[in-house]
Amino acid sequence: LAAAGVLVVGRGDLLSSWFFVRNLYTSGTSPAVAHFWSLAVEEQFYLTWPFALVLLPPGRRAGAVAAAVLGLALWRASGVGHFGQTVAGGEALLVGCLLALVRHRAGGVQPATSRTVAAVVVPVSLVVIALVEFGSDDVRAIDGLRSVSLFAVAAIINAAVERRPRLLDVVLETGVLQRTGRLSYSLYLWQQPFCWGPLAVAF
Repeated sequence: LAAAGVLVVGRGDLLSSWFFVRNLYTSGTSPAVAHFWSLAVEEQFYLTWPFALVLLPPGRRAGAVAAAVLGLALWRASGVGHFGQTVAGGEALLVGCLLALVRHRAGGVQPATSRTVAAVVVPVSLVVIALVEFGSDDVRAIDGLRSVSLFAVAAIINAAVERRPRLLDVVLETGVLQRTGRLSYSLYLWQQPFCWGPLAVAF
C-alpha cells in the first residue's frame, strides 16, 4: 500500500517495523505502522525468553519473573510507562509466563474445586477489566491499574484451562469467537491503517 502511494510510511518506520524494533524507534511519524511496537516487543520476547529459562535455575524462575513483573508494575504506576514503551507489552507477557510457571509448580488446581472457584473468579475478573479498561477517564489515566487488569486476564485464562464454568464454555466455543481467534493476528495487523490511519475516512 505504501509502494502504491495509498499510505505514507517513512523509511525509518518501515524498516523498524520490518525488523521488529519499532518499540525502540522513537522518531516514527507514520500512524499506519505505529502498532508494530507491540509486535516488536513480542518478537523480542520470543528471542530472549528461552535464554532466560536456560540461565535461571528451575526453582528460581517464578520468583525472578514475579520480581520483574513487580518492577514493571511499579514503573507503570510511576507514570513513566505508557503506550509505545517496551514495559507496556513486556509486563503482559511476563504475567502470562508467571501464570505458566506457577501452574507448573503447583500442578494445577484440584478439579473438585476448580469449577466453583472459576464461577466466582471469571465474573469478578471481567468486572475488574471493564472498570480499568473502559471506566472513566480518571480511572484509565492511572497506569498502575493496568497491571491489575493483566492479573484479571491471567485469572480468566487460568479458569479457562481448568474445569471452567459452563457459561464460559458456551461463550468461548461459539463459531464467531473461534473464527475471530484464528484471524486475530491479521485483524490486529490491519486494523491500524483501516481504523485509525488515513484510510479510516474511506471506511
